[in-house]
Amino acid sequence: MAKVKRQINERDFKIILPVASQGMIDHAAVRMSNHFGGVTMQPLIRGLWLDQKSKLVKDDNVLLFSSRDLDDKKDKRKTLDSDRKFMKSLASEYAKRLKQDSIWIEEDIVKDVQFVKPTKRRLKRIV
Repeated sequence: MAKVKRQINERDFKIILPVASQGMIDHAAVRMSNHFGGVTMQPLIRGLWLDQKSKLVKDDNVLLFSSRDLDDKKDKRKTLDSDRKFMKSLASEYAKRLKQDSIWIEEDIVKDVQFVKPTKRRLKRIV
């Protein structure tokens, strides 16, 4: 029986960092931009959890995410492995710097990622 080759879909990579660490947020945004070619930030994501005394703790965070367009990549698996390693390293570094138990990261499979460039046609003038 022939082996079925699985399609490698494109990805979104996300990390959540505490708002109180603005300098680190900017640093992470620069690093993600360098690695992925850009980053988007969604401000004010509220994290909630119970502490050891079952008291509800609230933490304001930001979500940083980048998309990986694999259409022009020759070795898609190698690119994704590199992306995963980068994100885990980034999260581990910030967990240590911020003295956090952990930093949340996520990899989402997306159907397609496109970066659409503007067209060069002229707009009709409305009178």
